[in-house]
Amino acid sequence: METANGNTLNCAESVIVRVDRNYPLSALNDSVMRIASMCGGGICGSGQICGAANGATICLGLALGTDGTEESDLFKERRAFARNIGNQFLQEFVEAWGTTDCRHLKAMDSGAMNPAGTLRIQQEPVRDRCDEYVQWSAEKIVEILSKIKEE
Repeated sequence: METANGNTLNCAESVIVRVDRNYPLSALNDSVMRIASMCGGGICGSGQICGAANGATICLGLALGTDGTEESDLFKERRAFARNIGNQFLQEFVEAWGTTDCRHLKAMDSGAMNPAGTLRIQQEPVRDRCDEYVQWSAEKIVEILSKIKEE
């Protein structure tokens, strides 16, 4: 996980920091980080959607999303495009790790649930993989945004 001022950031915050380091997000500001502070541990620590996946979609929103001031057609077009890219990312996350649900990821990490996802090996020792989810998500988002920029 990333750190700031001696504090360990959560998964969502860490993804945002890593993406911004490698693909500067011009819309990133303190308000975004305040929002991301609520996304760790599966949104407010609830175990629901993984903070790394959530942080990645926040990055996509910062880079590709709408702010509501666009002309109607552009607003709809940008929103549809960003959501499509976000859904593709989420599908790849599920393929790689088995789910986007934090509590299920942690259950697989601890051996309490059968492993799923192409990046898991059945006989691997149990371990916390949150850093891996963060790294994979940040790298994937930088890859996606770089590819879009090239096009």
